[in-house]
Amino acid sequence: TQDLLDVLGYTTGVEANDTAFKPAFPYVQAPWSGYANHSGQ
Repeated sequence: TQDLLDVLGYTTGVEANDTAFKPAFPYVQAPWSGYANHSGQ
């Protein structure tokens, strides 16, 4: 059915990492700052 195809084809748009893993523990990078303080003030 179309509902099943919609569920199976769902994607968030995030298909790959946007930065490399660190070579040592903890392996994940620090998070991006998001939208705070981007107004130029």
